[in-house]
Amino acid sequence: NPDDVATVQVLQRHQPVRALKDYESSSEAAINLKLKKSSKGILMATAQLGVGASPLLLSNELLGMYFSKKMQDLSVYKGDNSGRDITGELNSLYNPEPEVQDLDWLSVLKPRLPAVSQQRYLFNDAHIGTVNHLHALKKHYTLSTNIHYAYDEPKRESNVVTDYYLPGDSSLTIQESNFSNMYQNRMDAEIELKANTDNFYLKNRIRAEGHWDKENGRVFTGDSIRQHLDNPVYGISNQFEWVKTNERNMLKITSFAGYKDMSQTLDVLPVLYENLFPSASLAMDGMRQNAMMKDFTTANTFTYGRKGKVTQNYSLDFNAHIQHFQSNLFLKGNGMEMVGGDSLSNNLKREHYEWKLNVSHSFALRDNINVHLFCPVRYLLVREHDKTIGRKRNTSHYLFVDPFLVLEQLVSAYLSSSLNYSFTQDISGIGNAYTGNVMTSYRNLMRNDGERDRYKIHTLWWILGYKSPFSSLFASLTTFYIHTRVRLLSEYLYEGILAQKSTLHIPNNSQSLSSNLVVGKDLGAINSSFSLNADYHYNRSLQILQGEISGYKSHRVSVGGKFHTKINQHFILDYKIQGSWNKSLFQESKLNINPVWLLSQRLLFSWLPIKKLIAGISCEHFYNDAIHSGSRNMWFADMNISYMLKKVEFRLDYTNLFNTRRYVSTVFNETGRYYTEYDLRPGEILLRVRFKLL
Repeated sequence: NPDDVATVQVLQRHQPVRALKDYESSSEAAINLKLKKSSKGILMATAQLGVGASPLLLSNELLGMYFSKKMQDLSVYKGDNSGRDITGELNSLYNPEPEVQDLDWLSVLKPRLPAVSQQRYLFNDAHIGTVNHLHALKKHYTLSTNIHYAYDEPKRESNVVTDYYLPGDSSLTIQESNFSNMYQNRMDAEIELKANTDNFYLKNRIRAEGHWDKENGRVFTGDSIRQHLDNPVYGISNQFEWVKTNERNMLKITSFAGYKDMSQTLDVLPVLYENLFPSASLAMDGMRQNAMMKDFTTANTFTYGRKGKVTQNYSLDFNAHIQHFQSNLFLKGNGMEMVGGDSLSNNLKREHYEWKLNVSHSFALRDNINVHLFCPVRYLLVREHDKTIGRKRNTSHYLFVDPFLVLEQLVSAYLSSSLNYSFTQDISGIGNAYTGNVMTSYRNLMRNDGERDRYKIHTLWWILGYKSPFSSLFASLTTFYIHTRVRLLSEYLYEGILAQKSTLHIPNNSQSLSSNLVVGKDLGAINSSFSLNADYHYNRSLQILQGEISGYKSHRVSVGGKFHTKINQHFILDYKIQGSWNKSLFQESKLNINPVWLLSQRLLFSWLPIKKLIAGISCEHFYNDAIHSGSRNMWFADMNISYMLKKVEFRLDYTNLFNTRRYVSTVFNETGRYYTEYDLRPGEILLRVRFKLL
């Protein structure tokens, strides 16, 4: 309740670790809420009841809080099936914490998410619960525990037309109708000990997690193809961080260790890759792909820092990834299984050890010029043992130097410049190391030739910013250039609706260039503001299509703007427009690929007739000239009314007033074009009532 808040603090460039405020800069912002004394030491509870129609909608919440000088408790339950992603509320808003990455080898094939509000396409039935407790101990220490649980049943329906461009004047077109239904069960638990003072910081967090996800899918391509995916994940980790500082020196130790067990099973009916099973009998009615991954990851750093005219940081790191990947593709039916042989299985153990020495210096070249130089030196030891093909253990050594330079200049009181350059080297992971075939989806079969890829990446970017507090004019220009050199090239072979991807030893380069310009101004005299933006993106790469090397280029130009005005104390208007032109070129293809024009607009009108009543109506328009049938224009409209009666808030939402039931998108990449029609939620009305229980 806003009445319980004494002050609201907005912290710019907030460094959450107070002891590092003079050693590590931060661009993050934070909000600090201070409660009134009358709101401390009492139990507070609020609830929300929501019901709607088309279909039956529910949106309910229950929240309980207790705050005292030495204790804080927060418990929340939420349930929603109106398209609002309440499971995303459990994500951390701070910088990503270290973790063992999930490697999703297998998936039920479905299209990318559309570029509209998630509430328009998300058919869900979500429930989340979280219990959080924080207890203040002696000497600035706190102990916190958190338990989260989330359940959801997201559903998707879409029609997809995929055009794979082939050498010459031919292409492969695949038409699919996709239906998928996922069942997500996820639980996380954490316990954390923390101390945070001006010269000392300590954090130790233990986390356990379990995910039990299942997904069913059906695809119609003329025939019906059924898919089922089991995706359980179990993990445990410990994160430790210790910082000690004084007037001139800083010591920092961080350590992370985590383990995850990930086992996936993908069932596909009927059998699609008959050529992989020459002895397959008619009794076999489906395929099963198993993929099991065990991963232990640790990352450890010791850092010494010193302030002065030249700020110096020296760090020594040790990182390790120990992974074991096993997979098998076989036929099943009538209680029997038929194994396909070594070419359809993997049993790979991989150990990746890294020692890194990083030296960084920051100093002022002039009063208005700052220089930051980082020079990490890395030594890598990689061991791989592919038991499937009987190879002996393969051991490799690498020595990398990855310089990073930042040149910051305050050109004038209003104009600033930041020029950055980095050179990075790395090698491919376990995803490029296995050599047996893996059915990653019902129509994608992937394998590698056993070669380890090596990346050399040059990145150059320039940021120019202007901001005048007197004219309220601001502008920024950001330009990125990335040049990547790799040793392996992807090869795609198509046979009907099926695609096989492999990697071959062919060194190649790729380049990308992007530039973004934003100009805006506050118009205080008329209570308004506006901004204009322009973007350009260019990409160039190589690939192998049906045995022939093909070059790929893409261009995208986008321009747009936003306008906000407060007409008077009762009316507010917001308008946004964005248009783009997209062009792709496959050098070895003689097909005429037309560019795609896209346009999106959004108008929001808010009306505040009295103090406690707010009404709003919004309208969205999308235009896509690549739509083949039907109208190229898509229109959406929403309306909402909010009213506060004493301490009870009423909110009525009417979404999708025009009952628009489909959204069409067109996406290009280096393999072809994807034309997708998404099924959307119908027009819906939802009434929510929020009130205070205690």
